[in-house]
Amino acid sequence: MELDWTRMVVGNIKRLMKEAGKTRNEVARDAGIPRETFYRKLKAPNTFMVCELGDVAEALGVTVSELLI
Repeated sequence: MELDWTRMVVGNIKRLMKEAGKTRNEVARDAGIPRETFYRKLKAPNTFMVCELGDVAEALGVTVSELLI
């Protein structure tokens, strides 16, 4: 169940990145997450911490709730 939830979050991040017209590099930079770390977290979705989700949401101009639903 947890893995399904985390996959959904990563799917939402990718969708919102596309909608915002931002690359992985741009989101990583704007979120203050090292590029390699951000890439790895997109591939292994159970590794995002709550504080990182807040940073990613801010970089995308959305709320954390939008990443979670």
